[in-house]
Amino acid sequence: MVADFVLFPSRTEWEKISPSVVGYLEKVRTRRLCEARFALIETRTEALREVYESYLSTHRDQEPYAPSYREVARTEPFRTIIYDTPEEDRVGVSQFVSLMDNFPGIIDSWRTETSMLLLHIYTKGSGSPEGKVWLESDIQMLSRATAIFTCSVCCRLHLYPNVLTQACLQKAPQGDASVERVDPNFTWKEDAHIVREEDAISSVTEIIQVLGEDPTSITWKEMDELDKRVECLRCRRTQSGTGKIFRYVMAWRSAVSVNVLQIHAAC
Repeated sequence: MVADFVLFPSRTEWEKISPSVVGYLEKVRTRRLCEARFALIETRTEALREVYESYLSTHRDQEPYAPSYREVARTEPFRTIIYDTPEEDRVGVSQFVSLMDNFPGIIDSWRTETSMLLLHIYTKGSGSPEGKVWLESDIQMLSRATAIFTCSVCCRLHLYPNVLTQACLQKAPQGDASVERVDPNFTWKEDAHIVREEDAISSVTEIIQVLGEDPTSITWKEMDELDKRVECLRCRRTQSGTGKIFRYVMAWRSAVSVNVLQIHAAC
């Protein structure tokens, strides 16, 4: 019969391998603590999400300008509940229902902050005086048809206010983190990849002028309501079967998209 036994390293051998072993075990411990912390915050955030989305469902006028539930989770008074409540204490929907009155203020404050950031991005390349101080009343400039932004991640064009909630700005942060810093939530400002779309602005300015309107003041909503059409002089097509040559006629939004695609294709 062969006896089972474990061969322990000698003191000298242990001194050689102990830093690597201890380091590995510490990484495993940290990873498990991070996973547990992540899951705890995520569970509590989902409870907030249920209440927040219920609120927005009855306040559709606020929805286009509303931050994601993940951003709300990092805003007081919700942040303290989600992040600082002891792990052994249960956090659920009931705690957040009683705080729903905070949502309108959070939405208004967030809209102003992010809109001011967009305003600085939009006016940076517009020839505005360097160091000019913009006021909240200037946010209305973002409603111009020429206020076009693009996302450096997906390269799509965005108008205001849709740019505030576009999908590329709604993803969890990547990379390693300590237990104290692990977090499934994020803020729009931390993850924004928005820049002023020069080609589209140049294109829409030309299109608006062709349509007889003023590009320095007309809003995208007014352009939609006018519903004017332009003919693309570049898009020559031959009709199958007849050989007849024709050009595309399109609304202003489509014309901008087509023009920008052609500019980029030529680069």
